Amino acid sequence: MRPFAIYPASFDGSTLAWWRFGERGGSRVDVVNGLKMTNYGTGGGADPQDDGYRFSRANLDYMQGALGTLPSLAAHTFECWLSGWAHADGETAYIGELYRKTEYRTLLYGLKHATPASSWIEYAWVENGTERLARWTNAAVASLLGGQDPIHLAGVVNQAAGTCRLFVNGVQRAENLSVALASPAAAAWVDLGWNMGKSASRSLSGVLDEVRVSSVARYLGGANNTEYFRPARFGEGRRAAARGPGLEVLAGVVA
Repeated sequence: MRPFAIYPASFDGSTLAWWRFGERGGSRVDVVNGLKMTNYGTGGGADPQDDGYRFSRANLDYMQGALGTLPSLAAHTFECWLSGWAHADGETAYIGELYRKTEYRTLLYGLKHATPASSWIEYAWVENGTERLARWTNAAVASLLGGQDPIHLAGVVNQAAGTCRLFVNGVQRAENLSVALASPAAAAWVDLGWNMGKSASRSLSGVLDEVRVSSVARYLGGANNTEYFRPARFGEGRRAAARGPGLEVLAGVVA
């Protein structure tokens, strides 16, 4: 049996890597290009859960996967599922990043504030040392990070449009219009749980699953939060069927 794609065309030629964690007894499954994530941490690394891997700041857990040398990218998408946020209010945490040299990287990170309206999630594009943020600051962020349901995060850089965008659960929530340069050809890798600076004070305590990196802008965005797509998790068909009748249409599996 083949696994479900995250959504249609997950494994097209623009998919650089896709990692699924935990679905079957905590195994880390390399689905695209045979790429592996290496697990690090003082306690043996992030721990497998039923869905995803749990990262602990106390153990400095993180994962890293090498993408090899990539060509110059004028666009890319970095996305994952996040749940189990376990930070005290006011603690900033890195979720993951695509790193290409010191001068070119993109990072997902967030903060749940004691004042809910000051909570934020952002996707940051770092270009020649200049950081440009697509940040969503809203009380809804506090509810999402503090809730039980996994949330889908997607950061999209599109150099042709000059944009860096953040999507949360399929809705464009933030945009920065000052991205100017394509990232150069260079060795690249993905870090999960903290950034290449390995800042212990900002590492993640939470659960990550289904990390995908693409060489295209998967979601083009739109004004006034009008751009939507419907994210679906691996095995969503089984979950849907378990929730009740009328949703079995999601349960198709191909041999």
